[in-house]
Amino acid sequence: TWSSPTVVGAARGSGWQPLVQPNGNLVIPYEGEAEIAAIRSTDGGRSFGSPTSVGELRTSRVPGMRTPPLPSAEVDATGRIYVAWHDCRFRAGCPGGAPNDIVFTSSADGTRWNRVRRVRTRPELDGLTHFVPGLAVDATTSGAGARLAVTFYVLTPRNCEGSSCMVTPMVVSSSTGGRTWSAPETLAAPQSVDAYPLSTSGRFLGDYISTSFADGGAAVPVFAAATAPADGGFHQGVFASRIEPLAQRGTLLRLGAARVAPRTPRAGQRVVVTVGVTGASGATTVSCSASAPRAQLRRLAARFSGGRATCVWLVRSARAGSRVRGTVQVSSPEEDGARPFSFRVRAR
Repeated sequence: TWSSPTVVGAARGSGWQPLVQPNGNLVIPYEGEAEIAAIRSTDGGRSFGSPTSVGELRTSRVPGMRTPPLPSAEVDATGRIYVAWHDCRFRAGCPGGAPNDIVFTSSADGTRWNRVRRVRTRPELDGLTHFVPGLAVDATTSGAGARLAVTFYVLTPRNCEGSSCMVTPMVVSSSTGGRTWSAPETLAAPQSVDAYPLSTSGRFLGDYISTSFADGGAAVPVFAAATAPADGGFHQGVFASRIEPLAQRGTLLRLGAARVAPRTPRAGQRVVVTVGVTGASGATTVSCSASAPRAQLRRLAARFSGGRATCVWLVRSARAGSRVRGTVQVSSPEEDGARPFSFRVRAR
């Protein structure tokens, strides 16, 4: 037996992903207008609040393919909701011809969402167009130990167009809640986009993709794949594969010690704090913070260039001997890092 249907008039979109948290709240992420959005019910689906934005939606066309940027979402043991979709926000030229990546975010309550991050597939797949993810979250894990897996497709080679493109299903996994990821694994041989039937909006791969965790921590991707057309028809099927837990790779982002110049500035001088950075990718940003109870500081710059994070401060006034302590925060699409710094202001 079923309850009477509820019309959610406040939400407009597609790709609905209903999820129930342990406390009984129902959260439904979906593709809205130029964003991934979510709507929540706290009374078993009888009524819903207003939609909230999960993240801005910025996608490039996938050459030759019908691939709407539908979200994939699941929930962990504590009720934290994870949502993934394909998006080009971290690429120059987005949303024109920039390649899409797989991005994700999470929320404890379905209304306040973390910063959108990129699923790490570099260096192996860096610059290739990623599309149509199927996200799994092991419902027996949570927090920093949450197990995630994402099945998705890539186009090869780089900058291909139409029938020159090859479609390959891939999978990556994380045992750290998305902080680190395994190396990408190939699930089936690459096949030309021409192996897929033509629809009015491109070759029809279909949105037939998902991933689930089985007992023992193995991930089971389910995905569509095709072989070359033969006998006057197309030959496309849906397949599954059992993937045992994959080895996690360490982080790529590496930060050196902070260097301060001059080490003992006077009031009225500029202070430059630099941190060497390796393993950063495009769209890396820098933020700077400082605490100086006995000094007045003005932040002049925070930038990342040439493998170096730089923060520039002006010591507007200070008592001689004032100690300044701060942090240089480096944020890449996949990872974050921070380095502390300090200096002492001397008398004029």
